[in-house]
Amino acid sequence: ARTGMELVVSTVDGESTRLELNMNAVRVGDEDSTVIVDTDYPIPLPAQGEARLRVLLAGICNTDLEILLGYKSFKGILGHEFVAEIEQFHPDDFDEYSATWPLKTRVVAEINCVSFTSLSKTHSEKAHDPNRSAAGIFGRNGAFAEFICMPISNLHKVPDSIPNRIAVFVEPLAAACEILEQVHVKGTDKIAVLGSGKLGNLVAQSLSVFHPFVTVIGRSSTHFEMFERRKIKTELIGSITSFQHYDLVVDCTGSAEGIQIACRLVKSKGTIVMKTTLQPTESSSTSSVLTESVVREIRLVGSRCGPFQVALSLLETGKVDVEPLITQEFPLIHANHAIRAASERHSLKILIDHDINPDNSAPKII
Repeated sequence: ARTGMELVVSTVDGESTRLELNMNAVRVGDEDSTVIVDTDYPIPLPAQGEARLRVLLAGICNTDLEILLGYKSFKGILGHEFVAEIEQFHPDDFDEYSATWPLKTRVVAEINCVSFTSLSKTHSEKAHDPNRSAAGIFGRNGAFAEFICMPISNLHKVPDSIPNRIAVFVEPLAAACEILEQVHVKGTDKIAVLGSGKLGNLVAQSLSVFHPFVTVIGRSSTHFEMFERRKIKTELIGSITSFQHYDLVVDCTGSAEGIQIACRLVKSKGTIVMKTTLQPTESSSTSSVLTESVVREIRLVGSRCGPFQVALSLLETGKVDVEPLITQEFPLIHANHAIRAASERHSLKILIDHDINPDNSAPKII
């Protein structure tokens, strides 16, 4: 239940209506990294060049979990994977944008945000703009809330054929698609995806659309059936006997040791793409990996955000299947339970659904 402020305004016909000024939001605690479900958080107002979006569905990412361990020292509203609908523009922008972006249009949004006067225009330029903010990660509130404000230039329309529970995967799938934007892969190259979790699944599926020799390597066979249904080879780390075998290795483990394992798997003069982001610790050392990379001339490629239109196309055509990745759905006000579920070892994608009745305490199990 919300106990926030309300504003009473008069309409043209003289009737009065009540506009709520506060919303439900999930933020990181100011004093520590606890999850706070705030029922009286102020509803944001869009700046010039922005739209206020009503969040429909959001997904929990490993980065969200790392933020709760101190990554980026972020203290705002969490969440950067989401699908929403346009609810409001800045008053000075309405005439310019309302025809192209009608209210209630379903959208997804690139997470890296720059000023509407910035010269950074492409997703890659925005991702490395020194003055950027990133929704739910640093400098800007995220999508674990009823509303979020995002630059209009970051928005992408969601085709009617893509339901919300599929559209919510656009951001992580786009990150997976970025690999082929960065690395030239020959048709004969052998590719290993290290990690069989949700990101590893999206990376393996997106790569296998274009390249036949993809193998997923994991510590457990728990999720291997999903890959085998897509005719993607799988192998347990403990069963590997051939090292320095792959031309390209993508680290999706979410662990500090992933890059070390990747270094053992990749051929000399091969390429390792690093998808893992972690809160640095004193025990995590990269010196041995760097030395090995120099001696064996291994190319290390950092990889983050990617092309949303490519991801939307893969989802619309069914070339990538994300439905099996959904483990559970929770209402927004039970986000603390959702984050706890996302932290469990074999959990895949946990969703925060704003349409679930919050009075029903039981999560929706898929």
